[in-house]
Amino acid sequence: MVDADDVVAPMIAEDWDRLTFRVNRDAYRSEAVFAREREQIWLRTWLYLGHETEIANPNDFKVRTIAGRPLIFCRDTAGEVHAFLNSCPHRGTVLCREAEARPSSSSASTTRDVPQQRQRRVHPRRGRLRIQ
Repeated sequence: MVDADDVVAPMIAEDWDRLTFRVNRDAYRSEAVFAREREQIWLRTWLYLGHETEIANPNDFKVRTIAGRPLIFCRDTAGEVHAFLNSCPHRGTVLCREAEARPSSSSASTTRDVPQQRQRRVHPRRGRLRIQ
C-alpha cells in the first residue's frame, strides 16, 4: 500500500491571478502515484477490456494488461465471450504468451486441434473474471 506521504509534491498548481493551471509531471510519471491510483481508483471499479467485435469469431482471443493484471479476452467455441487472468492460480505462470489469435479458414484444416488445446489452456479453475 502506498501512503499519501510518499507523494510529496503538490500535483496541481492553480493561480487564479495569473490564470494558470499546471499539473506536476510526477502525476504522469511517478510509480508511487500510479500505485496509489491503482489501489484507490482502478481496482475498485469496472475497467474496459475490449469490445466483443475485437474477438468476432469462435476461438479468437486477445491478451491485455489492465491495471497491472494480465488478462485473456476470448470467445469460446460456442461463441460466448469470457475474460480470464492470464496466470496459473497454482504457480502464477503465464498461460498464454501469444498477443492475439484469429483462426483463419485457410489454416483450419491443418490446425484443427489447436483451438481446443488453446481453450483448455485459457480456462483456469480460478481467476475467472465477470464480464458485464
